[in-house]
Amino acid sequence: MPKILNTNGNSIINVKAWFETFDIIRYSASELDRDVALSIIDRGRIDLSSELGTVAVSVSASAKGNTLITGAGDDILAGGVSNDTLVGRLGADFMLGGKGDDTYVVDALDTVAEVANEGTDTVRSSVRWELGDNIENLTLTGDAKINGFGNELANILTGNSNYNYLNGFGGRDTLIGGGFDDYYELGDTTDIRGALTFDRIIEKRNAGIDTVSVAADVGHRTYVMDANVENVVIVDDGEFNIVGNKLDNVIRGSRGRNLLEGKGGDDTLHGFSFDDILDGGSGNDELFSFKTGSCRFSTPLDAKSNVDTIYDPYGPLRLELSQAIFASLPAGDLQDKYFVQGTAATTADHHLIFEPYTDRLYYDADGIGGEAQVLFARLPDTSGTFGADEFHVY
Repeated sequence: MPKILNTNGNSIINVKAWFETFDIIRYSASELDRDVALSIIDRGRIDLSSELGTVAVSVSASAKGNTLITGAGDDILAGGVSNDTLVGRLGADFMLGGKGDDTYVVDALDTVAEVANEGTDTVRSSVRWELGDNIENLTLTGDAKINGFGNELANILTGNSNYNYLNGFGGRDTLIGGGFDDYYELGDTTDIRGALTFDRIIEKRNAGIDTVSVAADVGHRTYVMDANVENVVIVDDGEFNIVGNKLDNVIRGSRGRNLLEGKGGDDTLHGFSFDDILDGGSGNDELFSFKTGSCRFSTPLDAKSNVDTIYDPYGPLRLELSQAIFASLPAGDLQDKYFVQGTAATTADHHLIFEPYTDRLYYDADGIGGEAQVLFARLPDTSGTFGADEFHVY
């Protein structure tokens, strides 16, 4: 069996990668506080974890493509000129990859260092981790609830199978969720070919209920929700727009002016500003307006699959109707002759019918003609004063 001998002082031993086991031999008990330094001169996997125990070691690789694994001491691991994998195990380890695309397997006490422009490097962590300078990617491992943070580079952050909070910070990052309820923070934008662009979020279908937090002061006015992301919240008070996706989204605005569009799915939109516009899109949506905020109807009517419920306990309601959908109504503020409270139109001009006892709002394209009226909204917070002055056709 090969032996590594540490006599008086720290030894430097050249090790072949095909060695599978090592004995660490000390000259005397007085030498136990001295470290062993190993230089790897061949390519391969060097696993010293069981032999070293808590002995601290400095391991460096001079060949290409090594996997270096140390024990429970406070070790120093240095990669070579190619793609290395450094595994510190327990202890407060210091890892330096060098050139090449390196991978670091870390725990909470470890430190990782990289020089700029020396490959695309990845940290694999089962604990909370924030990428240091010049490291591109982070992959969270294990099944614990942990958070991952990027740096100023274009990072790829990948979650594990549990809940993760992922924040790429600067750069155009790619945030990849795992199989649970993940939380993504989009705190900046990146200028790509003259256009400000958000980080990209990749989520699998049916992989938890995921939430995006986005700041309104990032220099971009609109965030279009990534596929398979369910929820969005705006975290400051600037003007900002959110465009949903085909899922059942929950979108929360801010105290600034927001345009919130649910698009497909049965969405829930929360406005918190006097000037918000809430547009559920298709689906049976719930719109929570605030005082003078507006609720917009812009998609083809369907009494079964496209009926919105509007809540505004502070009132008055402000309903915006697209003339492309409500073609019988002229553009502008609605005239009284086009609105009636009751169960059906009584003149040819009655195109909007509100049933006060059921809180249902209908559109009738031809008034007392032969076409049936179509339910398109429920208004549980209305009062007897609800009338034509709360509609605008655009």
